[in-house]
Amino acid sequence: MDDQRAFHGHDLDLHQTSAAWLGLGALDAMRVLLIEDDPLTRWMVRCALKDECRLLTAACANQAFSVCQSYRPDVVFLDMHLPDKNGDVVLQWIMRNDPGVRVIIFSGTVNETSLAHALESGAHGFIPKPFVKQDFMHYIHGEGVVT
Repeated sequence: MDDQRAFHGHDLDLHQTSAAWLGLGALDAMRVLLIEDDPLTRWMVRCALKDECRLLTAACANQAFSVCQSYRPDVVFLDMHLPDKNGDVVLQWIMRNDPGVRVIIFSGTVNETSLAHALESGAHGFIPKPFVKQDFMHYIHGEGVVT
């Protein structure tokens, strides 16, 4: 079910999983945060993951900081080009405040040097844009974690 929730003064999209499909109770479903400024990309990811996880989205870094503190996601998909802060700043903040979360870089314009830096800084992987749903699923189910 799609639902708009006020979250620390921001309207965020909350999409809950189909617990029956996952074979889990709603509280057991993976909590995922998508940090992405492009509304069309957020919509496409929501559609792709609608039955796979509990999904919140944030359109900028400052929203992401608030959501991370309250929502405590298991997995974060992070666009590196946000309107208010660089993705590296967001990644460093997440790693400092919740080092157990799996952060996956989600970008269409990342170069090898910046990707290597993100992985060294704690990111667990990379999904290029345009994306394939299965790329997200590997990380949501823990199969795509970089060691």
